Amino acid sequence: MTTMTQACQSAVETIAGEIAKHQRFLICGHVRPDGDCLGSMLAMHYFLKQIGKEVVSYNKGPILENYDFLPGIGEVQLKYPREFDPQVTLFLDCGSPERVDDHFSPPGLIINIDHHMTNARFGKINYIDEEASAVGEQVYSLIRHMGGTITKDIATLLYMSLMADTGSFRYSNTKAHTFQVAADLVEMGVSPSMVSQTYYENQTPGAIKLTGKVLASLHLEDGGSWIWSEISQADYKEVGGEQNEPEGLVSTMRGIRGVEVSALMHEVPEGGLRVGIRSKGNVDVSAIAKDLGGGGHHNASGAYMRGNYAEQKKKVLDALAAHMDRFRKS
Repeated sequence: MTTMTQACQSAVETIAGEIAKHQRFLICGHVRPDGDCLGSMLAMHYFLKQIGKEVVSYNKGPILENYDFLPGIGEVQLKYPREFDPQVTLFLDCGSPERVDDHFSPPGLIINIDHHMTNARFGKINYIDEEASAVGEQVYSLIRHMGGTITKDIATLLYMSLMADTGSFRYSNTKAHTFQVAADLVEMGVSPSMVSQTYYENQTPGAIKLTGKVLASLHLEDGGSWIWSEISQADYKEVGGEQNEPEGLVSTMRGIRGVEVSALMHEVPEGGLRVGIRSKGNVDVSAIAKDLGGGGHHNASGAYMRGNYAEQKKKVLDALAAHMDRFRKS
């Protein structure tokens, strides 16, 4: 296995000490959770339960239906559990507290576990490992450090996390250590074919209809070097709501020949949009996302922008055009 940096090793040891010391834990993940967020949240939930802790997991959602197969998915509460008084709040896969909910400020010791380079390091304890392929990989390291048992359910959740954030081990964040962790999880009982088929081949009819609509209305800019599309609230209502969001569609858009950057905007019901941005090679889309108030990785980032949809859409397109112009000139 790969060697952690001294800072990450120190963070793991500190977190392990705090987990041993306390009894009540709240686990939070970012709104509209992906496979890494849900997989790491639920793996941590199961582990803390395993060692006798009181645990509540909260995520505002919506949670896509193709995650229904995940062990313990019913444990995730979609409304903030105000009656629960945690001693420790664990943020997983969150660049900032606002990624959980507006003005989110839970009680207790704040532990922040993430792998995004743009993380605001808002925790009392921050375990930020930019070399980790997924937060699930960090949770795996923590469980191993504490001598916990990786059950088949925990292994399945951690494998989901790795698979989702590496694009089935295709993206540049896939390292030798990623495969070593994945191999260990398979030895613990994970069925890679079951997880991949249930995740990728379980989209709703509404998601497929939206995929067709998005791909039929692609906008190719600058000779096709970057590409964008959008999903309006009217589009979502037509297919039954946001739970029918197509999984991984912005990455599919990136796969078009000649495209360096893809962006997919989703109009949100509260006003404004969220945008996913993906790139190939040397184009750093985390810089674009940061300009828009978001963050993420070099080749995969995003932002959530409140306000008038048309105005926010223009900001996204202007930022993309300016960044791609600078990239070409450099």
